[in-house]
Amino acid sequence: MTLRYNWTENTPYHLVLQKDFAEDTLGEKLLKIDTVNFKTKSEADYGSLRLRFKNLDISRHPILLFVQGDKIVLSSPIGRSLRYNNKLVDPGDYELRILYDTNQNGVWDPGDFWTHRQPEIVVPVRKKLTVKKSWDNDVDIIL
Repeated sequence: MTLRYNWTENTPYHLVLQKDFAEDTLGEKLLKIDTVNFKTKSEADYGSLRLRFKNLDISRHPILLFVQGDKIVLSSPIGRSLRYNNKLVDPGDYELRILYDTNQNGVWDPGDFWTHRQPEIVVPVRKKLTVKKSWDNDVDIIL
């Protein structure tokens, strides 16, 4: 579930969830009204990231993957501009990879022995990209 709203930065919020507002795939619902308390971050808590790709074949439908440990924390298709821009990236160390999304479904698909389909290719781009808080991080990536 995604909640879209024009959030004000550095502001506390209280989200009140009614007991019947949603249900999971097993049909389970909240047993009572619940409140989620959170505070938005300020723009200074994030890093700005601009990536420019050179020698990238967009006909193979590349998707940029940001990996921390064993977890993909962010993914974004790379368009014809061969650029990725994001003003609100959580600070930290990321490993960058390119997924060549053959069937264009946005996720990595394994191969299939019986139909002789190969798994989709994932290529490591950089060992480590460090995004710093309140910094403009500007990187050229040559493949």
